[in-house]
Amino acid sequence: MLRLESDLILADLAVHASNRKGKFMTIMLKGSSKGDVPCFLNLFMKYHWPKDERKIRCMIEGQPEIVPAPVGNVKTDPPSLVVKPAKLS
Repeated sequence: MLRLESDLILADLAVHASNRKGKFMTIMLKGSSKGDVPCFLNLFMKYHWPKDERKIRCMIEGQPEIVPAPVGNVKTDPPSLVVKPAKLS
């Protein structure tokens, strides 16, 4: 089964000539080594399970890894006073 999956990945990479959209992720399990990764995936980012679980989850869900703090209320200037001209008598 692993051979079939690697063939499918290789075929897709050959057709599109890149992994720009991050379609494939190399996830290294405990006890695995770089030798376990197919040679055509060696140039792509590798994640280590369970150490990089948060990064993997954010990548899959399309969420930022670091969520910025919410911005407080925006301060505005007080409304300007309208000056009425003096009446001429």
